[in-house]
This record gives sequence, structure tokens and C-alpha cells, in this order.
Amino acid sequence: MGIIRKSKKIIIISVFFLLGLIFASIFAKAISKKKADIAKQEYVQITDQGFLDAVKLNPDKDIFIGEKDAKLTIIKYGSFTCHHCSSFFQNAFPNIYKYYIQSGKAVFIHRSVVGDVLAFQATKVLYCTPGTPEEKMKAAMLIYTSQMSWINSDKHKSMEKLIKVLSSVNIINKKYIKQCVEDPKLEERIIEEQNFIIKNLSIRSTPTIIIDDIKIRGYAGYSAISDIIESKLKKE
Repeated sequence: MGIIRKSKKIIIISVFFLLGLIFASIFAKAISKKKADIAKQEYVQITDQGFLDAVKLNPDKDIFIGEKDAKLTIIKYGSFTCHHCSSFFQNAFPNIYKYYIQSGKAVFIHRSVVGDVLAFQATKVLYCTPGTPEEKMKAAMLIYTSQMSWINSDKHKSMEKLIKVLSSVNIINKKYIKQCVEDPKLEERIIEEQNFIIKNLSIRSTPTIIIDDIKIRGYAGYSAISDIIESKLKKE
């Protein structure tokens, strides 16, 4: 039994390492560009119905906030170690929440993209956070907005700092989380999701935001996102 578990662990680590290499090559190209290019947005009209069906809200699995049957769905694919993803939650999200989510016009979904070990660890912590999808979303927002306080080159120190941040506001129980993040099934789930994101959705940069049938690659501020939301709501 011990040998089987060990083999399973090696497979998981190997797959995650492969995913890391894929994302590393993608992000390396982005880093080589000028800083101005990193924040540049690219707008893509999604015409593939199969893609739109694949990204639909799954209430049983997704981390979301807002009415499930809202007119509009906003999906953010982000990495917990991505600076622009953090900026989105600090600058754009408050108004999106105020004007569109609270009013019932839109539902907002967060989906993790794992580009490095720290993002993988943070995603495990999020998935281990108990509560409703809305409570998990609040945890995700806190992970993003406190990014600079827990990110450290030492992954073990980063994990400890992140758990401390969340436990300080009574979102998680330290003892439970430390047990949960070591669950091999959790790691398998995250790896499966990342495989799907890479192979089926071709998400190649973070943040990537999908508003109805519009995909935005790169950081987009509130005004740009609001313009798209308003145009979509007028068509409803």
C-alpha cells in the first residue's frame, strides 16, 4: 500500500512539474516583452459553442458570488501569484460587485490557474477553505489582496504566512487546513483542472476574463470591463 501511494505521489509531482514547464515557457515569453505590453488587453470574440458550454457555471464545483441565474456570467482565470490578478481584485472588482453582482445582473466566477508552486499551494489552501461558494470567494479575494504579505521564495514560509492571514480573520482552522492540503486527491483534482484549462480552453495568460462570449487576455480596468458588461446587458 505504501509503495502504491509513493508511486501515485511521484506521478502527481511529475505531472505538476510538466504543467510548470508549460506555464513557465508561456510566462517567459510574456516577461521578455516590454512592461507596457504585459498589461495590454486583447479582446477575442468566442464563436465556439463547445468552448462556451465548457466554461458554464457549475454550482457544485465553482467558486462564485452572485445569483446563479443572473443575465451575465463573468469568469476570471487568475493565478494567485499574478500581480495584475491581484490588482484586478483591488481596483476593478469592488465596482463590479457594487453595480452588477449585488444588483443580480451578473454572477462572478473565480477559477485558479496554476503557473508555479506557490500558486499551486495557494489554490490548495483555497479549496480546503470551508463554507459556501461565496465564503470561498471572500477567501480568494483575501489571498489576492494580501499577496505581498505572504509570497516568499521559500514555499513553506509562504504557506505558513498565507494560512496565518486567513486564520487571523477566522476564515480557516490552521490544524484542519494543514491536514487538508496534504490530501493527494486534492492535488489530483487541481492537476486535472489545469490540464483542462491548458488543453481545452487554451488559457495562456493571466488574468483572462470571460464576459459572456468575449474573452479579455491581460489586465483590464473597471471602465473597460464595464463597457462590455453594459453592451451585453443592453442586448438581453
